[in-house]
Amino acid sequence: MKISNQNGRITWQRLAALLMFVSLLWSGTVESAPAEKGRGSVYEVQGVESSVPVSGKGGAEAQHNAAVLGAQQEGLQRLFKRILTGSEREARKEFLSTLLKDAKRLSERVMVRSEKQVGEKMNLIVDVIFSKKEVGEALVKESVPFCEVAHPSVLLVSKEEGGGVFQKALQSAARDYGISMLLPLGDMEDLTHLAWERVAKGDAEVLTWASSRYGASDAWVIGVETAPVTARKGQPFFRVTATLVVSRPQTASVTLKAVEEKGGTNQEAAQAVAYPVLANKLIQQVMDRWIQDHSMQPGLKHQTRLRVIHEAQLARLTEFVNGLRGISGVKNPQVLSSSARESVYEFEYHGRDEVLQEALRKLAAHMESTPEGLTLWLFAPKNPAAPAPKEANSPAPVAADPPKSWL
Repeated sequence: MKISNQNGRITWQRLAALLMFVSLLWSGTVESAPAEKGRGSVYEVQGVESSVPVSGKGGAEAQHNAAVLGAQQEGLQRLFKRILTGSEREARKEFLSTLLKDAKRLSERVMVRSEKQVGEKMNLIVDVIFSKKEVGEALVKESVPFCEVAHPSVLLVSKEEGGGVFQKALQSAARDYGISMLLPLGDMEDLTHLAWERVAKGDAEVLTWASSRYGASDAWVIGVETAPVTARKGQPFFRVTATLVVSRPQTASVTLKAVEEKGGTNQEAAQAVAYPVLANKLIQQVMDRWIQDHSMQPGLKHQTRLRVIHEAQLARLTEFVNGLRGISGVKNPQVLSSSARESVYEFEYHGRDEVLQEALRKLAAHMESTPEGLTLWLFAPKNPAAPAPKEANSPAPVAADPPKSWL
């Protein structure tokens, strides 16, 4: 739909059509962009393994159902790792145990990828999609902060040769936490560009190259060191130290460490016991940081007002609305008023103010905050400091006493 300006004025018919279009965007009758539909979800837990003993009780159907239920419960525990920090899971252990008993109801869809009998066991590999609505409502009811933003895929670079055993342990832990991990191809192009020293320092050129080639926004460098310590009870003991350097464009690299002391008949035996524990510790540290930065805080609820200046560019407005809907924590958006040049929205937001503002900045050309709310320009503004025009029928703000941290 194209809106024309005749003698400097927009006709009432075209203005009515614009308002109707904006209403359709918010009522959900206009479809989201394909990229939004195809985006991965933390609620999709794939490749869950489950096994039950083969017995005569109840027959094959009962055994199948028992194995599926086991997969649903295991999948729900993996989901908790993706959306809750380690400390939150520990503090809410009793509540989460009650949710595990309700895993079947919280599951939206179950897809059995493999089912076969091995010896006296029936083994299943299952994909489980959990209900975002049911899980979210259960957590919000108990005021549990949680994260719905999937961690981006990462490119893993090993610091030392021969680190394949620990690398596999890290990959296994990452799968449980929903992190897709990619490995370098090791060809001449990688050897030329992908020096681990430059990745560890967060070299912008290297990170940009790695992102372009592998599609991973993060690059990780891992290293492991093992040293003997005082023997205990006549058995050799070793201190195993694992280091993980996380590099991300436009942010400083972060170094994480984990240490385990394990005994064994030799160094390799001690490492075999220590590696899975170390891998889980490192991935947990990564996820704790990610979840804290992207958490929905049920106790931090804002009624947010947003003025969007779109200059009647409906394609750009549609793109913005789709992006706004994809921001974690944005709930119940409504159109308060609209004109051919701008629209005013209001929505409920659960989460940290700075996270919302950063997400909005990425959707607009310019943003300004005022005591009344936020103003976004979808195109570069001619006069960004100009005050918002007053509208006779504009309703008063609904929010009362927002937290002081807001704006």
